[in-house]
Amino acid sequence: MMDIRLYQINRERDEERRALLSTEALARRGSGPKAIDSSIYDCVFEGTVNCSDLEEVYTLFNVDPPENFSGHSMSVSDVVVEGRTAFFCDCWSLESWQGLPPSTPLWNAIRKSWAG
Repeated sequence: MMDIRLYQINRERDEERRALLSTEALARRGSGPKAIDSSIYDCVFEGTVNCSDLEEVYTLFNVDPPENFSGHSMSVSDVVVEGRTAFFCDCWSLESWQGLPPSTPLWNAIRKSWAG
């Protein structure tokens, strides 16, 4: 069992069209995950899932999502938070965000949620 939060880009607020972009695509645009704007992300799921790893989380949210899930199938640019570690869904894997500097807007928003 895993306690997670899943964040997805709200496409209505995504003026720079960053949804579904990998870290490589973001870098080609001159930015990267460190520049991701937290104001375009929504928390679309928070709860416990019957999964043992992130691959199972990915499969769950694409095959049989929980009833209280309010987003689209899990995709590139989504962020999964488990415990105190955040993971960016990249093209081929879920990359750990644990080492990002404190200036990352989304990472700061996630950290604030731990305090609340």
